[in-house]
Amino acid sequence: MDNYYKLPLQIENIFSERPSNFGTCTEKESIDQNLELIFTTYPGEHKFDRSFGCKIWLLDFDRLVSLKKWEETFYDYLSEAIAKYEPRLSQVELNTDISDVNFHNMPFGTISVKKRVIISVTAVINRSQERCRFKYKILLGPITNLSLIHI
Repeated sequence: MDNYYKLPLQIENIFSERPSNFGTCTEKESIDQNLELIFTTYPGEHKFDRSFGCKIWLLDFDRLVSLKKWEETFYDYLSEAIAKYEPRLSQVELNTDISDVNFHNMPFGTISVKKRVIISVTAVINRSQERCRFKYKILLGPITNLSLIHI
């Protein structure tokens, strides 16, 4: 059985008075961690592989005329990233639930409108042939603020 390292790596374990190994996890947990890392990494952030990540962040401020087109592009970017950076999975099925969410920032009297995306990934782990499901929630649109009007 292969060893998979638990994220985040505890670097201090190596440099402590009594060095210890990094924590390990199962292959399924490793895949889960990797998918989350892929989805939350903007292409260009990873020093050793500038293409690593998911292009969904390119849509963060995109003002496409059609919501349907935005959703299709988002879905395509997710599919592309999983196919490229998680080869341990096959028969991947994606489901996205996209909605707008308002966050009230009381000290400043503003409302932040963000897109909340719930991503469900159902797939087969190649090595074990186990069918599994992973679920993530991502918020997009950090600077779309509306001022609250008090009447």
